[in-house]
Amino acid sequence: DLGLEVLTSTMAGTFALTPGVGIGPDERRFITIPLRYTWVDSRAERYRNLDVSTAWRQAVNTEGAMVQQEISGSVATTVAAASGMAITPRFTAGYDTVSRLPRLDGRLTMRTAAGSRTSVRVDAGISYREELTFLASINVSAAFPERRQNLFLQQNLTTQDFSAFWNRYPDESIDPFDARASLQMPIDPERMAVVSGGGGFRTPVVQGSVNHLLAFIPAGGDARNSTSARLQTGVVYVDGVMALTRPVSDSFIVISPADHVADRTFSLRRGAPGRTSVVAGSPVMLGSVRAHETREVAVEMEEFDPSIDTDELAWVVQPLYRSGTHIRIDPPRRLQVAGTLVDSADRPVTLVLGRTEDGADFFTDETGYFEIYDMLPGTYVLRLPGRPGLVYTLRLDDAGDQRRDVGTLRPREEG
Repeated sequence: DLGLEVLTSTMAGTFALTPGVGIGPDERRFITIPLRYTWVDSRAERYRNLDVSTAWRQAVNTEGAMVQQEISGSVATTVAAASGMAITPRFTAGYDTVSRLPRLDGRLTMRTAAGSRTSVRVDAGISYREELTFLASINVSAAFPERRQNLFLQQNLTTQDFSAFWNRYPDESIDPFDARASLQMPIDPERMAVVSGGGGFRTPVVQGSVNHLLAFIPAGGDARNSTSARLQTGVVYVDGVMALTRPVSDSFIVISPADHVADRTFSLRRGAPGRTSVVAGSPVMLGSVRAHETREVAVEMEEFDPSIDTDELAWVVQPLYRSGTHIRIDPPRRLQVAGTLVDSADRPVTLVLGRTEDGADFFTDETGYFEIYDMLPGTYVLRLPGRPGLVYTLRLDDAGDQRRDVGTLRPREEG
């Protein structure tokens, strides 16, 4: 099973193309090409979105005959109806050109919070493919963040099937491994039951998993065992910067150093105590950033350098839906400035006290020479309290050496 996801986020919404091709357990070949568009209204007081998708799918059996060629489309919208409650109506339609059968599906989903860690979802709808079928199910999910575990229970009210899913998710700074187990048990012992379990690992650039599945008839009969392995990685690109990463399911932030600090090492605080990443020369990505939620990002330079201003290496990001944000670590350099002051007749201004607009003092010697330390790039006005008629303009560019010789400065004309 080989798949690729290409996604771009714009101010008008997010577009995703996720084609896939594979070979099934019975050697059937299939190709699917879905295109999806998602729009989220971030200006509304309550969450609402629009989700539209279309897809083409083709399946070929072992003899090379086409057994399915379906074109489908769906539309859904989610509206937050009250505190902790959301309603999602969804309609799907498809047509198989091989069997010449239409497929229609209409569902209504209601989600609500039942406490700080528990939520309940109710699904109800109608499906049509050769015959009309009523669908209904109840889902309960619970989270245990202190143990990094989730539990999901489902009761299908139409087929009376019961399903349960448990997982323990990883934390890269503590334990990169995860585990999962699931059970699907029918009320009718003549129907298929499924038990599965597996585990995996996750690093900043790759994730992998192994899963085993057992399908059997509780009343007796044949059983089927299958084992699958998956290895995933990804590449993100934003604002001219590319970073290798594991697959991204939501928004992301890429952090890269500017050229003049590319040889420095920065530690990146990731929210929880003890969770840090290192930015040293190459870009680092923060994944699983929730859209429309404020995220604070702060870095610290590990080695002290008086020529680099590290007072403001913190940012606040509010990403759009499945969007990329680029943060460039570009702290201004503190400069050492030297020059000579002369008056309007080109005579050295000697042995006087000077002051910049931001309060930095300096002195001139018997030749008019002066030095000012710890200055940031920008434009400054130099004044001499003892010589009020002499005012100078000092311009410092970001490019160049840390020590700057500005040469001879002549007074500007006031008024």
